[in-house]
Amino acid sequence: METKRTLIRCSTTAQMFMAGANRNSPELRAPGIKGCMRYIWRAAQCADNVRDMREREGRLFGNASGGETTCRSEMRLQIRGNNTRPANAAMLPHRKSPGYSGAQRNKALETPALTGSFDVCIQSPAPNHGMFVSLFVLTTLLYGFGRRSRKGMGTVQITGIGGEGRGISFAPDIDNILTLLNCVRGNGVTFALDGADIVSNAPSAGYRYANYPYIERIYLWRPAAAGVDVKNIIERIGLSAHEYSGEKFIGSARPRFASSLLLSTTPEPACIVTQLHCTESFDAGERDKFLNNLHGRI
Repeated sequence: METKRTLIRCSTTAQMFMAGANRNSPELRAPGIKGCMRYIWRAAQCADNVRDMREREGRLFGNASGGETTCRSEMRLQIRGNNTRPANAAMLPHRKSPGYSGAQRNKALETPALTGSFDVCIQSPAPNHGMFVSLFVLTTLLYGFGRRSRKGMGTVQITGIGGEGRGISFAPDIDNILTLLNCVRGNGVTFALDGADIVSNAPSAGYRYANYPYIERIYLWRPAAAGVDVKNIIERIGLSAHEYSGEKFIGSARPRFASSLLLSTTPEPACIVTQLHCTESFDAGERDKFLNNLHGRI
């Protein structure tokens, strides 16, 4: 089967807290990037059957479960032209913000991180190559790589696409996000605009989503005031998350529960909020208050 290749040029827009076994030694790792892509792929499926979805995922991204179902990934992802450099960065920069009133003021957790540029090469069979490239672009828009990626950190700006798939747009706007989602989405579900937002639409009354973190709605917010940059937006994300830290939808440390909101940034600047289905019970009114709180800050 014909193999296609695409080279994607990337540049960090926020510090990337990515490492291997030693968290104090920052490292740009292809498995970490692929793991984020798998997560966004699952979220975009809006599946009605998790078992079937996992079988499809295994065929695309590899399955190490053993037995007859074991297979390697269709996609090969390599990091090339790595010009990232290590530098200490604040993992919790909002603690230095004038608006922060918590007990650990100025303790911003200076942590080894990566900044700079790098290239990603994606190789895959022709039938699914466009989907893999679109998925990588979508992942850079909705998510980040490494720790604190749900709170605006680890974001990446694509600066160019070469080879097969070079016609795929990486523009950070709501119309392009919609196009990418409908390239990656699962069977039976579409995404559509609802005013200025994106929502997932079930095609029939008989369709039921499975109980896992699928995409419900996506918002893109641009600052109302001039002079706001990515650093400012990340601080404001941190402030709002701190004020609602006791709510299940924003994540929990004990017991461990990941946030059902993915908060990313773009260099324009803008904040992209991806609202996932929350698999635990929570107060929807408090989530709406959080979203209004954050939107007002941005």
